[in-house]
Amino acid sequence: MLQAVALLYIAENPGISFSDLAAASGAPLSTISRAARALLSAQHQDAVEPGYGLVDMSSHPRSSRLKQLRLSDLGLELISRLNDDIAAARQIRPQPAVFSAD
Repeated sequence: MLQAVALLYIAENPGISFSDLAAASGAPLSTISRAARALLSAQHQDAVEPGYGLVDMSSHPRSSRLKQLRLSDLGLELISRLNDDIAAARQIRPQPAVFSAD
């Protein structure tokens, strides 16, 4: 579940750092870091299993110690599909139940 939270925060805040992600999510830094690293490609040196490939990590332009998180192409595609599914679901409105007074 925390991986989904991390993915959505990263989608809404491209370039977010691990510490900002922790603050935004309310999760401890070590916990959110592990969740976000699971979203990296399995081939990334800092990835943890399962390595979904939904997020890219790069060094911050002002400090190589800070890391920035952004959606990968696969992550962008997934978020686009989720947004489409949500938009389609909004068009489905349940009809109010009609009860007759017998």
